[in-house]
Amino acid sequence: MKEYPPLLGATLMMVTDLLRTITKLRKEDVIEIKNLNTRFVRGRLRTDRTTPSANSDIAAGVDKEGDVVRTATYQYIVVNDAGTLKWARHAIDVTW
Repeated sequence: MKEYPPLLGATLMMVTDLLRTITKLRKEDVIEIKNLNTRFVRGRLRTDRTTPSANSDIAAGVDKEGDVVRTATYQYIVVNDAGTLKWARHAIDVTW
């Protein structure tokens, strides 16, 4: 966390400048938070696609790396396996 200078004995102009700086930094933080999805999430949660029948069940030009399909028991993710797109299946454990 960034430390700001102490305000004891600060002039009105110093306080105003500090508040402008803080406001600018917070606006930049908001922009970064809004961009998290585009930076770190590659695929899409697919609700328009049926469950893959095999790991090679890739629809050319439609399925993209990172796409996700979920059922009640499995989550399927398109992964890049040495240049070949494949579905990876992961069991969803719903018991804790």
